[in-house]
Amino acid sequence: MTAWSPWAGRSRAPLRIGIAALVGVDLLVLGWLCAHIEAGERSREAAPAWLLGLGGEVGPALVLTVLGLVGVAGVITRRRPILSGALALAACGALCELHAALVGGPMRIFFFAGVMLLGWLIGQVVHRALHGRPRGAEDERLAELGATAALAANYVNAAISKLVAGVAGWADAHHLQAIVLDHHHLGDPGLLGRYAAAVIESPTLALTLSLATLVIQLGAAALVLGARARRLSALLLLGFHANVLALTHIFFAQAMVLLVLVSAPWWWRRPAGDDEPTAPPIAGARRRVGVLVALALALGVAAWTAPLRVYTRGAHGGGAGEGDARPELPADVLALLGGLEVGASLGGWTIEAIEARPGSLRLVLARGAERGTVEVTRRGARPFDPPARTDRYDLFYGAAGGPTPDAAAIEPALAALRAGIAARESAIETPAGW
Repeated sequence: MTAWSPWAGRSRAPLRIGIAALVGVDLLVLGWLCAHIEAGERSREAAPAWLLGLGGEVGPALVLTVLGLVGVAGVITRRRPILSGALALAACGALCELHAALVGGPMRIFFFAGVMLLGWLIGQVVHRALHGRPRGAEDERLAELGATAALAANYVNAAISKLVAGVAGWADAHHLQAIVLDHHHLGDPGLLGRYAAAVIESPTLALTLSLATLVIQLGAAALVLGARARRLSALLLLGFHANVLALTHIFFAQAMVLLVLVSAPWWWRRPAGDDEPTAPPIAGARRRVGVLVALALALGVAAWTAPLRVYTRGAHGGGAGEGDARPELPADVLALLGGLEVGASLGGWTIEAIEARPGSLRLVLARGAERGTVEVTRRGARPFDPPARTDRYDLFYGAAGGPTPDAAAIEPALAALRAGIAARESAIETPAGW
């Protein structure tokens, strides 16, 4: 018989400690960020003033971080683990929401450990409803299942969101090519540079990788289907993250560690055997579980219909919330362009649109059937080298739907914009919020 989990027959304490420790890391990072970032141009206009007012304040960030770490310690030591886990989740969620409000959107790298801790706690609650309070670590079997199911749901939800947003976009090679163009400058002689160039130049390769992303993320459901299926799915997901890192420099370190945790550490060994719970269900177990399910459904409906969802949906990328309309081009941003406007020519391209984004200026360019973008940011604002830069600004380019522009063809537009900015940057102020 195939064991249902790689952890079958072994203590799950390392998994519990690992999840809690990563939540602790998230708390420390988020606490530091919230204590050092003040509300500015890129902050969400729809966020309440009291929430934005907490940005840059050491006191609130420190209190939330300490409370969260107290909860993490309780989970690690199994002292009131459910209450402790709830405290850690509440503190981490508050810091995550504050950070998202301050910078205009969430950083999803902070979601994975918290989601798994939530699943872990749900598993413990269900076990206690079935078998009562355990004497040792006996309830961690269902806790592991809950944590793994939560991790799987995170990936499946990511795939579903892509499908809901439009299959055509992810079934179009230009979509991935545009993303890669936005993160790599051409002519990089390194191995990763050559790999990125291959994706940019090969629609077949780009389309294959895009479709593979959907298949691998949907296939994350296999994480709960047995030890072998979990290890295979985890390997595919690790490969997916490694590919994202290679092509976009986006490193989901937390997710990769968690994937190893749920499917290891005994990759080279067979599970010690299945571990069905030895305690029989207590009296009224079915009724208790029924109450829990009904309560969960009620909370889900309440969350779905609550007015707060309008705000969170806009904040987390589900659509623009009230008060989040893209701002008009301010004078200090227009000064960078030196008179360029929609319809003007730039290096053989026509400016189709000019967009002010949080911390950047984006030009949409058109030339016949081709469309591309050129984006200007403060120097060093992104953790990778731009294809062009001035003393104070970095310039990037990419695609904007339709056929991917020829790399050499869009470089004159980039060079023309760079020359204009370099000539006037010493006489103008850096745009507010940059």
